[in-house]
Amino acid sequence: MPSSPSASPSRQACSLSLRARIRGLGRDGGLAGIVLGVLLAAGFGLQTAGLERTTVSSTGFITGLYVVLTPLLALLLFRQAIAPLAWAGVVLAVVGLGLLSGIHAGSAAGDLLVLASTVTTALQILMVERYATRYDPIALTFVEMAMRLIFAGILVAEPAAAEVLGRLAGRSKTGKKLL
Repeated sequence: MPSSPSASPSRQACSLSLRARIRGLGRDGGLAGIVLGVLLAAGFGLQTAGLERTTVSSTGFITGLYVVLTPLLALLLFRQAIAPLAWAGVVLAVVGLGLLSGIHAGSAAGDLLVLASTVTTALQILMVERYATRYDPIALTFVEMAMRLIFAGILVAEPAAAEVLGRLAGRSKTGKKLL
């Protein structure tokens, strides 16, 4: 992407530096950034769709469960050992979240969408941990955020995407419950 002739020399240097860093990721690093961006976009999209269909306190409680799901998924997917103190922290986190949110049950469909969001958030955290040490974190983050922006644009610009999310939550185009 050529720089405009009116761009300052420092801006041109930054642009060249970022391009070089992104190229330095290689194919695997670029794919890692795409995976991170897709997980981030899915998490935000699912949480937003769920929040439209359930209570704020239920959303807060379920979203906070990423603290619990992250070490559980690390254990299940990567056989990463969890220290006993971390398990104690998990228990305290669940109790604390419950006390803070009051755990008011929302709609099942909305709660499931928020839970799916929480799982994608936990996966995104695990994958950042894995990728950030392998690849240039600035270039990786740039690719991740670019993918997030692309998917956000698709969700906002494409009414069919909203309809698909609505159908997942059990609603028709008119907003009537399908389930």
